[in-house]
Amino acid sequence: MKKHRSLQIVVLFGIIATLLLTAAAPLPAQFVSAANQDLIRLTIKNKNSSPVSLKLEGPGYYYFTVDAESTAVFTVERGEYTSTVYACGATTRDNDIDLSRQKTLVMPICGGNAGPTAQKVTKVDLSQFVKVVPVTLENDSNTNMIMILTGPSTYVFSFKKGESKDFTIVRGEYDLKYYACGTYKTRTWYVHKGSQLTLECP
Repeated sequence: MKKHRSLQIVVLFGIIATLLLTAAAPLPAQFVSAANQDLIRLTIKNKNSSPVSLKLEGPGYYYFTVDAESTAVFTVERGEYTSTVYACGATTRDNDIDLSRQKTLVMPICGGNAGPTAQKVTKVDLSQFVKVVPVTLENDSNTNMIMILTGPSTYVFSFKKGESKDFTIVRGEYDLKYYACGTYKTRTWYVHKGSQLTLECP
């Protein structure tokens, strides 16, 4: 009986040892190679004085934040992505980025660009997605005013009676809703460098 039990214990330990050795064995080279081929290195170089964040949606889902004036390296699945860029106080969505090969994404100082080196196939100038421009808005009504701009990014501005303010916002077409004089009105406003807009009572 004792011999039979001892034999069972020996067999059990043999099975456990086999399982452990199998689990520890390296994957075949072809599997490792295929896995590596599906991943690329993504470098984000932030030259701006504030953090930049990037959301990627495609073969994988990623959300990265890179501190001001710093560089970070990530690994992502290879493929085509739709990105959302958060930079310069703005949010721009639905930007297509081809990450079928290793890439460096460069965020320059707000209002600037990454220079000619960003035109290389392996580099992307994020300022092409975040084109910020200076604008002037003025409340020419006889009450306080609130303006809400919805477009490439979303902004909410408040003004006192007769007040004018300068802002830096993302260039593009906006739906503008403004409240003053006890009512509101909507309109479309296309923003470019140096745009000026004066609003009266709706």
